[in-house]
Amino acid sequence: MRKNIIYTICFCLISFVGYTQNKKVIKSAKAFYKLTLPGMIKVNGNGQQITPTPSRERFIYIETFGKAKPILQKITYDALVYSFSLSNDDSTKTEIGIEPQSGKKIYLQPSKGNKLWKIYLVLKTGKENTTQKAKLITIKGIQNDAPFMYLIKNETELVAPESQ
Repeated sequence: MRKNIIYTICFCLISFVGYTQNKKVIKSAKAFYKLTLPGMIKVNGNGQQITPTPSRERFIYIETFGKAKPILQKITYDALVYSFSLSNDDSTKTEIGIEPQSGKKIYLQPSKGNKLWKIYLVLKTGKENTTQKAKLITIKGIQNDAPFMYLIKNETELVAPESQ
């Protein structure tokens, strides 16, 4: 009988420790992008127009449990590593942009006691494929000495500023 009680207490302690180390940091995350064209038309040495290539401005909004700033270590889009900067958003409801298909404005609002953060992204290496949406976005970080990972499986296109 005593042995069973000791085993039960040990099991409960191990379960509790395991649960506290796997506490979620990110409640939700949404990835967005805008396609923009350069304003000036480029020409080659012969004066012929060079077709402009759109650039893709990417950013992510994350909602974290609580108000503590998350410590992000690495963000990848389909295995391409991005540099990033994180800024907090103190507003209660944030307008993200306009969806091109529906023309509707997109808003995000954190739950009570949570915080909304914007992650600005810049590709670390060379060129990126501007015609493809990301299939898998991975956010890795550390919180309270425990690593965490969050996956986003799609991103939403927004109307570029000059199109609005």
